[in-house]
This record gives sequence, structure tokens and C-alpha cells, in this order.
Amino acid sequence: MLGGDGVYEHPDRGRLALAISTTVNNPLRQQTIDVIIPQAAEAGFEISARPDPDIFSDATVPTSLEAGGFDIALFAWVGSPFRTATASIYQSLEAQGGIQGQNYTHGGNPEVDASWPTPQPCRGSRTTPPSPVHCGTARGGRSAELPGRTFAGTHITRR
Repeated sequence: MLGGDGVYEHPDRGRLALAISTTVNNPLRQQTIDVIIPQAAEAGFEISARPDPDIFSDATVPTSLEAGGFDIALFAWVGSPFRTATASIYQSLEAQGGIQGQNYTHGGNPEVDASWPTPQPCRGSRTTPPSPVHCGTARGGRSAELPGRTFAGTHITRR
């Protein structure tokens, strides 16, 4: 139900209020959050920024990615945009033998897991290089992570 302040509210779970966890002192990520907040508000979501110096700590820190202590996380990987270098982002814990990897949502999809060993088309044309976003989403949106920008390595992840 839409509350009087424009934010949806669930009768049992309360306001639709989510925090975006991100690294501290990163102007690009703060700008991204600043753009998201008013757009989400128009849709009835209350979004706040939560810069977290412990975002990449291990599971013993409650707010870390590994511990799952986030509503939405905004962060980046540095590396190749091609899927061979990023398997642990998209594969389920089961497909990775129970190892955390970088699938911080602990999401999984049997279709994604089954298709992983298969070569993934990710080619550009003669005039256009391959798009990292296309390469990351070529699995038809069946994974839990969403590329947030058109350059390699940035993801927005919602738990």
C-alpha cells in the first residue's frame, strides 16, 4: 500500500526502505546513488546511501558483502569483461562447490550454471568492440547481478 509520504509500506514488513552499501569516498558511486534516490522515490522506494569501509571484509563483519549484510550493493570489479574471468560472479554456490566466490547474493539459476562451460558469444563488429554489458548479460538476465554501467566491472547487486 502506498503511504501518505509516497513510500510503499507492507502491512507486516513496514516501509519499502533500502540502503545502498558502497565503498567510502568514491564520487562516481555517490553520484550514481544520488541519481537513483529521486528516481526510486518516484516509484515508491525509500533509498539511502550507506558508505561502508568494511564492504569487502570477510563474513565475520556483519555489513560485508560476504556476510550478506546489505540491501543493495554498488561496487566494481577490476578485470576482464569476458565471462571466463568472472565465473564466480554469476554461478551459484552449488556450481562453485559451496565456495562463496563473488556471488554475494547467493543467487543461483540452474540454466546459468549449466550454460557456463559453453562458449558464450561475445563479439563486437569490425567497427564496434564487444560490449562488456552485453557480455555480462548475454545469459538473458537469468543471473542475480545486474551490470550498472557500460564499462567493464561495475555491478549493482540486490539481495
